[in-house]
Amino acid sequence: MTDTARSEWPRPLASILPGLIQQCRPLTLATLPTRMTRLDKINLKPIPGMLYIKRDDETSRLYGGNKVRKLEFLLADVQKKRADSIVTAGAYGSHHLLATTLFAQSLGLSTTGIIFPQPMHASAQKTYQNTRATPAKLIFSPSKYLVGYYLVKTLLKEKLSPQRNVYYIPGGGSCALGALGYVNAGIEFAHQLKNAEIQTPQAIFIPFGTGATVAGLAAGLSMMGLDIDIIAIRVVDKLIANRFRLITLLKGLKNLILRTGGPTLRIKNILQSITIDSSFFGKGYATTTSKAEEAINIFQDYGGIRLEPTYTGKTAAAFLDYARHTNRPLVFWNTYASNGPSVDQ
Repeated sequence: MTDTARSEWPRPLASILPGLIQQCRPLTLATLPTRMTRLDKINLKPIPGMLYIKRDDETSRLYGGNKVRKLEFLLADVQKKRADSIVTAGAYGSHHLLATTLFAQSLGLSTTGIIFPQPMHASAQKTYQNTRATPAKLIFSPSKYLVGYYLVKTLLKEKLSPQRNVYYIPGGGSCALGALGYVNAGIEFAHQLKNAEIQTPQAIFIPFGTGATVAGLAAGLSMMGLDIDIIAIRVVDKLIANRFRLITLLKGLKNLILRTGGPTLRIKNILQSITIDSSFFGKGYATTTSKAEEAINIFQDYGGIRLEPTYTGKTAAAFLDYARHTNRPLVFWNTYASNGPSVDQ
């Protein structure tokens, strides 16, 4: 059973926003802080400057990756509202859906997932198989454009059931509450920079999907007064990953923090720190690219670091491409799950 103790949430955000943490009472699901290590012998030409990797692939032995940080807040809210059933959505290879199901199951909660087709490379197939092996109830949408219809239909059915108290988690866990997990990540990162006495990086490279990871991280760094560029590598369609999505999430975060006595987020300044890069997206969501495959192989050869073609492969490709043209310190934020049942054997 996952530790659900809340009285002393062991995260740096708790000391900065105690009122918010007292209200949210997040769970302790992840093993934090995750490592930040130097990539000192990575095979690149010309020889790059100082490169680092933030190992958010190691957030939990149950299931790693960036979703765990968000679920600390989201599943706490599920319990707070006394829900017993979760409805969410994702593609066939959705790490969000698998992570939500596994952690919900550890808390005695059931999950229903609306899933839709995607290009099925080996990593996505593995994740899909693992999701199907869980107790999650899966409802298949024939297209991503019909997910909204199936969500509404499912939520209405669940809410009308006298045996169910249902809670909706957006795809990717992307809402202001979920983004708080990455506000904490930004503060954690700032503490690691200070304690390790390393040079502040010029930029952090991170996948840009449904947006909560990017928005939360940028907000957390801003709260700590760090001037670091966030290079958000777009890995989903522009209809989902866009500037308006980031503004919406940041406004939600601002309101959450203000309601609990915290400081005002300077949204304009935070947005200026974020650069959306679409040049590594390729032909579409979950379609691989030659640069992504090259990056996956480089990290595998370097230290057995697993990446995948949809999110982290494309982000790593951008990171390595940029590293070849600068001697400034850079960070690759690895959001993939290296632990748990999704790991390719």
